[in-house]
Amino acid sequence: MLILLVDDDESTLFVLSRLLGSLGHEVDSCSSGGDALTQLECKPYSVLLTDLVMPNMNGIDLVHAAKSRHSGIFCVVITGHEAPDESERGGAIWLRKPLNVDDLLDLLEAPAKTVA
Repeated sequence: MLILLVDDDESTLFVLSRLLGSLGHEVDSCSSGGDALTQLECKPYSVLLTDLVMPNMNGIDLVHAAKSRHSGIFCVVITGHEAPDESERGGAIWLRKPLNVDDLLDLLEAPAKTVA
């Protein structure tokens, strides 16, 4: 599965990229919403995994922009903040920090069954 990982925290990018890569996923990462939008134009990502709070473009805005370009992309927002109302989530799944890796891996199985 092709995953785009977006977070402004370099250590989070490193750890999640290594973990998901070790499980056989192809992972590209970037540290901003703007860079993510550029990446989304280059490859057919199955999953967008993004932090919520980032400079210049937050995770909700990124999800909305990604879905407007690729309606079928599966989006997961990782955050320490409360999830907004369903109507404001942009169709994204929300995971709370500290991240439970098993919860993330379970979520990634759903699109893998339909995409792979």
